[in-house]
Amino acid sequence: MQSKLSKIATIQTGVYAKPSHHGDAIYLQSRHIDSSGDFDKNLQPDITLDDRTSKFILKSGDLLFTAKGYKNISVIYESKLGLAVASSTFFIIRVNNNVVTPEYLSWFLNHPRTQKYLKAQAKGASPPSISIGTLEELQIEVPDIAAQQEILRVHSLRKKEASIIQQIEVLKEQALQYRLYHSTIKKDGAL
Repeated sequence: MQSKLSKIATIQTGVYAKPSHHGDAIYLQSRHIDSSGDFDKNLQPDITLDDRTSKFILKSGDLLFTAKGYKNISVIYESKLGLAVASSTFFIIRVNNNVVTPEYLSWFLNHPRTQKYLKAQAKGASPPSISIGTLEELQIEVPDIAAQQEILRVHSLRKKEASIIQQIEVLKEQALQYRLYHSTIKKDGAL
């Protein structure tokens, strides 16, 4: 089944605010997300909530989609991060039914085919941005929940495999450098 994103989720922009050194909530910005789509582990409350910003408090399961810039990824906010508000560089996507899970929707938005489509729709030269209308009209492939869970299970296993392969490569390089270093010392007696 296919559905427009606007039929299965609500989309709103984040809020522009000035962060400070102290606050009631975390002001999430794109710089708080690393290249693998994980939030910075050392987030600290840096925005004081008021009538305007309180309307943008995130709920667990909200997707944050980076609409501005060259890295248009989706991440899922979880309340364990702490009370948070999303900056205006994000669209906040909130699933409004039981047909699709936030995790599957995030996977779909980050899929290379979807990313290619969205980048082709981006407006502006530097930095490009994706409009809320483009997201609302995006056609989402929505399999049943069991299939969504299976896709996510396979995707999770693939990410673990890639991480293990990367760790193996690091260890191989360390072992090689160790052998090279010690073979040089044995030959020359010193470096």
